[in-house]
Amino acid sequence: MHMTEVKKFNALGIIGIIGALLMIVGVFLNWLEFSITIPILGSESWSYSGMDIFSTDIIGEGENSINFSDITDYYYVPVIALVCGILSLILTIVPTVFNKGKIGKILGALALILAVVTLVLAFLYYGDVSGYSFNESVFGFSASLSIGAGLWVVIAGSIITVLGGILDIAKKSA
Repeated sequence: MHMTEVKKFNALGIIGIIGALLMIVGVFLNWLEFSITIPILGSESWSYSGMDIFSTDIIGEGENSINFSDITDYYYVPVIALVCGILSLILTIVPTVFNKGKIGKILGALALILAVVTLVLAFLYYGDVSGYSFNESVFGFSASLSIGAGLWVVIAGSIITVLGGILDIAKKSA
């Protein structure tokens, strides 16, 4: 890298890169957590990452199984978040490192659009699944179903990527 190219490094693009990384990492964290406690028998917990939600049977195997597509219409959101996160990462790295005029703006705008798509789908998933969330306890028996941290990390990453894109576009226009 030549010294004149160092001046063209886009520091605001780092915000978009961090957001895209969070979108990717969030898919592999817990999206749903289920636990049950029975007084004499003890307690059991199950955690499902975003990838588990897309590909795992909850109960049973094969044709008679129950999976996440039976529970929510948005079971595909983790895969969309992963793909959009990877594409956003690539689309933010290129203009950040090689800050070259209009192509950087176009790539940044595409990353911004992908982050918005992920954000909207993540909130749709949240709205659909949060209706199932509960935390009940009766006579020592307890059960809970909650949304895990992975979904929140994806949402935060999407918001950071959107903010990074907006700040970057606003800076370049000025």
